[in-house]
Amino acid sequence: MLAALKNLPDFKNLEGLDGQQQTSVQNQQALGSQKYAHYIAYDDGTVLDTQTGLLWMRCALGQTWDGKTCVGEAATMTWDEACQQTGDGFAGCRDWRMPTFEELKTLVDKSQGGAKIHPQAFPNCPANWFWSGSPVSFHSNDAWSVLFSLGHDNYFNYSSALNARLVRGGQ
Repeated sequence: MLAALKNLPDFKNLEGLDGQQQTSVQNQQALGSQKYAHYIAYDDGTVLDTQTGLLWMRCALGQTWDGKTCVGEAATMTWDEACQQTGDGFAGCRDWRMPTFEELKTLVDKSQGGAKIHPQAFPNCPANWFWSGSPVSFHSNDAWSVLFSLGHDNYFNYSSALNARLVRGGQ
């Protein structure tokens, strides 16, 4: 397992979670859900990765969860704009954040025939680059990103316009 993912919270066990996190997990457990591989997709537009314990937004920012799929056009934004996103209380939570590069790469599934992200867990995922919250250590104006249509990663200048998806837990 990646070293960066060792200290992720266990969403099955509520010990050690703060009050808001406990309430959120209990709310998730009360929702309807479907299991896809190692993901549990909830009716509120979130999906739990049971391998990492991370709770993801199923849709890219700018898209809307309609109860069955992601609709609308994903927003593109600079890295600074993406890092300022908080999810605006999406699914009753206020602790959404940009994923680290290591966390974002866990969504790449090269066993998929088309896009390299699970199509039921993350429906209508744009075939564009997605920002991570991780700056590139050897390029002072760049951050890491992932292209889910091919499963590739690369880095882009902070001023580039890419998609974003938020996560809870971890770090």
